[in-house]
Amino acid sequence: SWSGSTSADETGGHAHALTIGPPLRALKMLEPNPQDVQVMFSRLAPAYDRFNFLSSLGLDAWWRRQTVRRVKPGQSVLDLGCGTGDLTLAAWKRAAPSGRVIGVDFSAPMLDQARAKAQREIPPGPPLAPTAGAAPGVSFVQASADALPFASSEFDVVVSAFVLRSLAAIRESAAWEIHRVLKPGGLACLLELSRPRLPLLRELHQKYLKIMIPVVGRLAAGSLWPRGYLASTILEFPEPETYQAWFTSVGMTCESIERLSGGITSLLVIRKV
Repeated sequence: SWSGSTSADETGGHAHALTIGPPLRALKMLEPNPQDVQVMFSRLAPAYDRFNFLSSLGLDAWWRRQTVRRVKPGQSVLDLGCGTGDLTLAAWKRAAPSGRVIGVDFSAPMLDQARAKAQREIPPGPPLAPTAGAAPGVSFVQASADALPFASSEFDVVVSAFVLRSLAAIRESAAWEIHRVLKPGGLACLLELSRPRLPLLRELHQKYLKIMIPVVGRLAAGSLWPRGYLASTILEFPEPETYQAWFTSVGMTCESIERLSGGITSLLVIRKV
C-alpha cells in the first residue's frame, strides 16, 4: 500500500518516460497523490489487518497464499508495499529456512506493525534480521517503489498484494524498478483487487463496495477511514489485461492472469526475460 517520488537512486534505479497503459485522462481519478497515500496508510496502520480480514470475509489470507505459492526454499524475495507484513511472512514460510525475504514499504507505522508481527510469529529458529543484508531471514526497509535501495538482479521473486492501484501515478518508474531488481528469469507475482466478469456477480460486487465497505471501514478504522478511496480505485482501475502493459513495456513477459474468488482479486504473474 504505497508509492513515492520519481527520482532515480544510487543503486541504478530508472525513471524512464514511457507511454504505457491507458491514456492519462482516463487515469486521472485513480492517480492518488503519493504523499496523500502515505499519510492515509500511516494513519490506518493499527486498523489495517482488521479491515482486510473483515472486508474480504477472511479470504485475504488465502489470496496471499496463492500469491506466494511459486516461491521456493532458499530464494530471495522482495515484498513490495508490504504494509503490516502478512505477505512477507507468507513468503518466508515458503523460502525458509535458507531464503531471504525483505518487506519494503514507504509507511513507517506500517513497518512498525510488520516488525512487531514478525517478532511474534516467526519461530525461534529462523532469524528476524535487524537489517536488510544478505543473510537468510526476514527484514523490513522503508523505501519507495520507484527508488528501491537494492542492487540490480538481487531477487528471485517480487511479490505484492493490493499495491498496484496506489502506484498508478509512478507506474512507469515502479515497473522499471521491479524489472531492475529481479534476476534474469525472475518472477513478479502481483495480487490486486479487481472486478468480477459475470454480470450478476459484478453487480453484487459493486453494491458491496458502495454500501458495505464504508460500513466495514468505519467499524475497523473509525473516523480515520478514507471515505470513497477503496471503492473508487477498484471500480476505475484498469483490468489486469490492460495494466500488464506497465511491465511488458519494460521488457517483461506476462505468464498468466489468474482471477481468484470469481474475479474479486486478480493475480498477475510476469517474468523478467
